[in-house]
Amino acid sequence: MDLGVHFLQARRMEDAGSRAFGKAPFKLNPGKKKLTIDLGNCIPEVSPGGARNNFGTMEAVILLPSAKPEVLGTLDYSKGHYEQTAGIEDIKLTDKQVSLLKKNPLGLRVSSPSTAVIMNERPKGLYIDATEIAFRLNSGDSQSVTLVATEFGVATSGRKLDLKLISGTPPAGISFPSSVTAGTGFSITAADPGNPRGAVDGQLYQVGYYSGGPAASFLEGTLIIKVYDPFRPKSFDVPTIMPILAQYAQVYPFMKARMDIGDLKVVKANAAAILKSINWDEEDPRYMPVTRDLSSEKKLALRTFLLLLQMMP
Repeated sequence: MDLGVHFLQARRMEDAGSRAFGKAPFKLNPGKKKLTIDLGNCIPEVSPGGARNNFGTMEAVILLPSAKPEVLGTLDYSKGHYEQTAGIEDIKLTDKQVSLLKKNPLGLRVSSPSTAVIMNERPKGLYIDATEIAFRLNSGDSQSVTLVATEFGVATSGRKLDLKLISGTPPAGISFPSSVTAGTGFSITAADPGNPRGAVDGQLYQVGYYSGGPAASFLEGTLIIKVYDPFRPKSFDVPTIMPILAQYAQVYPFMKARMDIGDLKVVKANAAAILKSINWDEEDPRYMPVTRDLSSEKKLALRTFLLLLQMMP
């Protein structure tokens, strides 16, 4: 099964004792007998950007059901080490350890204030993620998404997952099935959200995906969807189109010294350059607006307007 571009790790440890540890994805490379753990967003700090909390010695361990944990090695989680490695830690493994880690959960154990497992993979290694986690939709557009379930890094199918709207109004601005099967694609479809935020185009929706039944559901992750308001002007005249550019001129006032896109004369003089900037692929760093929050309908209207300006005397 293709896990997609976003689905990079397929295994992850989570806080086991409510000590404010962040999630720690990791990857087992059996061929190289190597374990790579990402602690970059895991270790709590005394103050933001400051020293890490002191937990004594930290060890990566394999949690075995009827035996003492198998110690894989110690981890340096200090701030200075983090600044050199970004929290990416590699541990060499034996053949035995590779075999054990294929079917048992990974954990982190510390020595202070007492010996305890502070992070662990779920008992059966369950990890659920989405092939796409954030996207933008125009009214009427759909996006295909697949929720992938893995156990100890191996994709599994047939698991039922529930989908629920967490935030975003009106609910009618987005539609999706109430439940899906892991490994099977489904569609999220956008409708007119009705301009709920006034001057800010569209609405943001957050959809959660849950494992377990309704009585014992567990939030596995969220999808973030931006739904744009429809924009279908009857004409491409100045009063209709210039407010789009004027809004960006207000959002980025530092640009006025180089090009005031809220000024019609400036826009007319630089129409070709502005058109070029919105014609780049959105993945290109030269694309404007940098926030990528311009709907396809507004983009089409701007292109038409800028072309017409270039033809005017």
